[in-house]
Amino acid sequence: MVIVPLEQITPHVVVDTLTQGSTRSCVLGGVSLGNYVVAIESGDSLDVGTILRKSLKSHFNLPVHYFFLTHTHTDHRKGMDAFKDVTLLASSKCIDNMPKSVRFGKWTVETFENTMTFNDEIRL
Repeated sequence: MVIVPLEQITPHVVVDTLTQGSTRSCVLGGVSLGNYVVAIESGDSLDVGTILRKSLKSHFNLPVHYFFLTHTHTDHRKGMDAFKDVTLLASSKCIDNMPKSVRFGKWTVETFENTMTFNDEIRL
């Protein structure tokens, strides 16, 4: 199992600065919400998404329950299949602007207009 070191931004926020290498145009990361992790972006391939998910789980010792997609570019979404068993979070605008070739049948999708609130046992 390939796991990469994640750069700690805060005790609950990490970024992956290695997986996509020098071609990286998207920063991958995750947020621990106490009982689970929210993955942010999935990278430019299934391999990248899989490595990110395993690295987040290992780093926080928590399961990934959500995958957050910020927008439609391929370098943000090509690794989405690594997260097909978790809930996909995205703005309604993001989903509406997704290319027709992208199908969301594999995911439980939760959308929002302007804000989304998470509740968990995190103490900052």
